[in-house]
Amino acid sequence: MVRRFSLCAVMLLAGCVASGGSGDEAHPPSVAAGDSSLDTAFTDSAISISIRGNDGSTPGDVLMVGQSSRLLASVLAVERAPDGEYRGLARDVAGARLRWRSLAPRILAVDSVGRVHALRIGRAAVEAVAVFVPSGGPRIGPVRDTMGFRVLPQDVTLSRLHVTDVSAPGTSDAFQTCAVTQDGAVACWRPVGRLTGEEAAGTPLSPIQMFRAPARARFRTVVTGIAHVCALTDSGRAYCWGRNEWGQVGAAGQGAKTEPTAVAVTAVFSKLSAGRAHTCGVTTTGELFCWGLGTNNALGPAGTDRCTILVEGRPHHPQPEPTPCARTPRPVRLPDPTIDVAVGDDHTCALTARHELFCWGWVYNIDFAATRPKHIADGGAQLVQIASGSRHVCGLDAGGRAYCWGRNWDGQLGTAAPREGSAALTPVTGAPPLRRIVGGDDHTCGITEDGRAFCWGSGFDGQLGGVVPPNDVARPTMVAGDHVWRTITAGFSHTCAITAGGSLYCWGSGLGFRSEPGSYHEQPEPFLVAGWR
Repeated sequence: MVRRFSLCAVMLLAGCVASGGSGDEAHPPSVAAGDSSLDTAFTDSAISISIRGNDGSTPGDVLMVGQSSRLLASVLAVERAPDGEYRGLARDVAGARLRWRSLAPRILAVDSVGRVHALRIGRAAVEAVAVFVPSGGPRIGPVRDTMGFRVLPQDVTLSRLHVTDVSAPGTSDAFQTCAVTQDGAVACWRPVGRLTGEEAAGTPLSPIQMFRAPARARFRTVVTGIAHVCALTDSGRAYCWGRNEWGQVGAAGQGAKTEPTAVAVTAVFSKLSAGRAHTCGVTTTGELFCWGLGTNNALGPAGTDRCTILVEGRPHHPQPEPTPCARTPRPVRLPDPTIDVAVGDDHTCALTARHELFCWGWVYNIDFAATRPKHIADGGAQLVQIASGSRHVCGLDAGGRAYCWGRNWDGQLGTAAPREGSAALTPVTGAPPLRRIVGGDDHTCGITEDGRAFCWGSGFDGQLGGVVPPNDVARPTMVAGDHVWRTITAGFSHTCAITAGGSLYCWGSGLGFRSEPGSYHEQPEPFLVAGWR
């Protein structure tokens, strides 16, 4: 999580002026005695404040008229070493009183907890002021920090864009997000590069790319990998596009596809799921097909081709290595018809009509050396749907009870222990009955019947969407706001969801949904991307 420090980054007592401070003090005065939390081996201490909520290359932020954002302010204790320098051991100061103020309230409004709302075109700034009263000591502060804003005209195209489905890849270091629009197209946002590698040729980046199904067809669902996208039409035909060096597109040939291309199997699909570089789909007759890269046996018996990947060799130079892959969709046979499929980084799981869960590939420290599907202990749970993150798998039973298994470093299984992970389905602690569950890289989210969203796991980048985003939460916490959600997706470090009215909101880090292409943004609460509130 990026913390942006202003000229007020180290100051105390006299503070700085609202514009950001004079920065005249060479050394701030010492903290008054009485606050034992600030007592250290250092000889002196001060408090500082910094507003965060922007991960861009320059201070400030950009909003369009009608958009809202949430800012956070850190009040920190910074300590002076014996040599007179302030450095190291910056700690949050508990109990500091914080006040927010807009310096241009006609352009940008801010409430008491740091939520800003863009009202009119122009430039504005928001100020955060903190005061700290140590136990038994005099008041320290006020200390101030400001963040500048540019408010741009409302984007009419985005405000009129309503969406019906959304997907973000729940895999490491993947930032793209794609959504199906009300007219059956797929809109994709990607803050770094295009899906097909065109950025290498100097093609300007666009904040949004539109893809349409061929022959007047309409897309109804979409799934995303790290650099490829697949979608289903209303008739159940599967199309893919993007990078294709390992068969991710599922069509003949190895070249990247810049437009939706039909996968090379005449099947009617009911469900698709994409991982880092492979995709699987379930047909309406219960058949299962997989294609793409089969690292660590991720394709199971479907990995009958051989593709070359580069791996770290000795002495640490990439060396080509043949790896299982499937350049076109290949069948995976299970004991019973398949009703659902979930794909992760290097694994695949499938749910059969008998509610049995089978997985193959590599899930954290649970290594399936064989390519054959392995039955996962369910503890009596009768799952009806499944979802996968990068290294964990979750599912729901008919009553909406949630279960997870796999890696649990950040509480993504919905339980605090065992922290290293579980090889069997584990009930999610404190989860309300859910109608949908999704997995991200290291977090998990679900939606209840009445449209509330809950998330758990890693919250370091704000991807849990809580009022005050924690780092890691092993117990489901409700996403902030009063929205009624229709569907949700969890990505690497961000989460997106669609309201009942078809508006798209996202939260977390690495979001490319800004007016300036390529900009990153950290958003701890739902941020309006498309539609109108």
